Amino acid sequence: METANVIYIEKERFLRELMEKALAEADYRLYTYSDMDCLHFIADLAPKILILDVATVNEDFLKNIDAEIPVIFTGTPEQLNNFSFEIKNRLEKPLGPFDLVAYISKIIS
Repeated sequence: METANVIYIEKERFLRELMEKALAEADYRLYTYSDMDCLHFIADLAPKILILDVATVNEDFLKNIDAEIPVIFTGTPEQLNNFSFEIKNRLEKPLGPFDLVAYISKIIS
């Protein structure tokens, strides 16, 4: 099986580092970014999935993402409910790294 690229945009460094370790053990190649300045990398890396913290990205950023790439949104219940559209794939904080690995595996397969 080919290693899948995953992009995680999260302002909290601790969560980025935690996910890097958990996803590496699950044989995913994770690229983490702390802000929205990574838009050009999304096309270059062709990720199988994006993980976006709703406190880090905004709805304008989402308009520039390929609609074919599955997205998991993370945040508090209040943050997740404040978007102007329904969020299908969501994980509420606090995040457990193994919960995220299982969720990613389910969406990619």
